[in-house]
Amino acid sequence: MEASINIEKKTQSIQRISKNFSFLFAARVVDAGSQLLMISLISRYLGTARYGDYGYIISFAFLSIVFTYMGLERIAIREISKDKSKSDQYLVACITVRWAYATLGWMCMTGIIVFLHLPSDIIWGIYIANLALNLMGESYIYFALFKAHEKMGYETLASGIYQFLNVGSILFITYFNTGFITLFIGLLIANLVRNILCLIIAWKRFSLPSFKINFHQLKFFVKESYPLGFFILLGQVFVYVDLFILKIFKNTHEVSMFYGPHNFFLLLNFIPASLMASIFPVLSRSASTDKKSLTYGFEKSFRILVLAALFLTALFVIFAEQIVAIFFGKEFQNALLPFQIIAISLIFTVPFHAIEFTLVSINKQNFLFLCPLIGLLIRTILNLVMIPKFGYVGASIAATCGYFFLFLTGFFFINRFVVFQPIHKLLLRPVIASMLMALCLYPLNKINIFIMFPVGLIVYSGSLILTKSFPDDESQFLKLVVKKTSSLLRHKISFNRNTT
Repeated sequence: MEASINIEKKTQSIQRISKNFSFLFAARVVDAGSQLLMISLISRYLGTARYGDYGYIISFAFLSIVFTYMGLERIAIREISKDKSKSDQYLVACITVRWAYATLGWMCMTGIIVFLHLPSDIIWGIYIANLALNLMGESYIYFALFKAHEKMGYETLASGIYQFLNVGSILFITYFNTGFITLFIGLLIANLVRNILCLIIAWKRFSLPSFKINFHQLKFFVKESYPLGFFILLGQVFVYVDLFILKIFKNTHEVSMFYGPHNFFLLLNFIPASLMASIFPVLSRSASTDKKSLTYGFEKSFRILVLAALFLTALFVIFAEQIVAIFFGKEFQNALLPFQIIAISLIFTVPFHAIEFTLVSINKQNFLFLCPLIGLLIRTILNLVMIPKFGYVGASIAATCGYFFLFLTGFFFINRFVVFQPIHKLLLRPVIASMLMALCLYPLNKINIFIMFPVGLIVYSGSLILTKSFPDDESQFLKLVVKKTSSLLRHKISFNRNTT
């Protein structure tokens, strides 16, 4: 009886999380789909040479503003989840701290630009992209408010409008051939509109932001966020270090061959991040009240992400030729091997989101920066050794190795602070299941990927069952869900017949 009640409670909790996740998943699918479409449009519009300059500007702008995020969104979610009555105060405090950081970032960026003596079009692109990304950062503070109140539908709405404007501007630019700089102006306009929309939603649906400056709260958010800030700054340097070393040793064509596949897989991480963002308020509340719920939440979310990552990795490696042709075009045929190598990194980057959000929920974010730091050291050494000889292929190998050490370091901290989990027990059977799926699909890699995706999903599900990858509680939960779904369908069919 008690086991049945526990399963029922877990079912209700999962249903609430699933509702939140469905909104965030929709938003991230829109984001990822639009960004992938933009990669395809922009890479074809600019060509391999100019696309490298575009990647350099976006990467430079990200690095110039990345530390200004300082993890404020996650700290805001955690604090608002605990005390929603202070939502307006926390919102204004976070936005104030955010723009103070942005001012410092702009000054540092200007000094670096003067030192580098960059061409004028690159400089203008960096400044416009920097402003656009700063507006994006403010939007994320509003998203924190929506997530903490578990009203993720507002973020879905804002993301849909933003991406509509974003893609629309790219289509306009490519059709009328308005030039290189207008790509960044379109990005700026889309972010400005989204920011205004988020402000209106926060004002009308929650509460009028209090514009009184509370220095105690400002101090609190600075103190709580700077460890995450170091983590995010190191994380972005860690993510883009290959690109800058490639730029030093090789030409723009080589930068494009690496940046295209690498950017593709960075965008896919939006979706697992959304899953963890939907669970994060629950983890934050459990961290101080119920350690068992925290452990359960981490274990299940980690397993879900691992299973998804293994499936996608196998699919992308097997069907890489088709995917590169679809998204990048004929000019990027040489990017096939980097695409396959970087695809392996999904096994490490996707589950790392569960590690990251769980450590923040228990106030252990000051340990997070060690993860990208160790990965950065390994990645930089490998880049310096491999790029001069192997170019973008060497950069791809270095990137994947760096992601492996990022994951390994984070997993060490989870074992120390949350729950001890031998990694082979978590990964061995799912890895075997994914290898069985790969053996079945590889001879069919010339068949259209849109046909093979559902086939692969069915084969993978069968492999997971065959290898007994689901523990007893998950099997019981799945049986309960199937039973409830079947009962609901029978009831609806019976109701429709009676009505007819």
